This record gives sequence, structure tokens and C-alpha cells, in this order.
Amino acid sequence: MIYVNGLLNMEQKRFPKRLLILGNGFDLDLGRATRYSDFVKSEYWPKNLNSRLYKYLNEKSQIEKWFDLESELAKYVEKLGRTLLPTYLSSAYKIAKEDNSDFVIIVDSMIKYLAKVQSYPIKDNSFAAKIFSLACRNPAFRKIYSF
Repeated sequence: MIYVNGLLNMEQKRFPKRLLILGNGFDLDLGRATRYSDFVKSEYWPKNLNSRLYKYLNEKSQIEKWFDLESELAKYVEKLGRTLLPTYLSSAYKIAKEDNSDFVIIVDSMIKYLAKVQSYPIKDNSFAAKIFSLACRNPAFRKIYSF
């Protein structure tokens, strides 16, 4: 807090520090196609990779209406751990190397996809745009974080 002559700065008193956190769905309301399922359906989704990870994610994305990449990655690792019995551990390194290689390609493709999506205009009349505009003009919000 800032004190001037022993008194709390009037601006600090009138506008306490506040943090605005924008969660999932904010970007969707702005009209941006940022779901993982949007990415998978786009031309940016890699084609014909060969790892088990890619095949798993590709299959899941085709049958699931809502595709949660983080959850599917966790499920894949769990499933792989149960599948690789001690007799197959010799192949684990090769599988991990192939998975990692394809994962890097998928992440790079997703970065390019999101950069492209971000370049499109937003829906100015959306609830999200109105909230963001108000928050930016309100000195009470000292920080705004988005996921």
C-alpha cells in the first residue's frame, strides 16, 4: 500500500487491487474455435503419424464429441503402463521415442493452429468482449489472466 504523509493513497483506497481470471469458454464466446476437437478437424492436425500416441488420440477425437486432450493423454499413459508387462519393457523405450516425436509434431501444429485462430476478428457483441472491455477500462482490475 502507498502512504503519503501517513494517509493511504486515495487511488489505492478507491480502487483496491483486483484480479480477473478468464476461464475456459471465454475464447469460445469471442467466436474463436479453440477446442481440441476444432484443432483435430482442422488442416493443422497432423496426418499419417505412426506412433501409438497419435493413433490413440486420432481414434478418440473421431468418436468423442468433446475431446479433452489433457485427459486423453493421462488415460493413454495409464493404459500404456497397464499394457506394457515386464516382458514387453524392452519395447517401452522405442514406443516412448516414437510417441515423443509425434507429440512434438502435434504440439507444433497446435501452436500454428492457435496462432491462426487468434488472427481472426472476435465477436465484438459477445458477452466475453463486453466483459473484457469493461474490465480493461476499470482501474480496479490490476491484472487479467486468461487460460
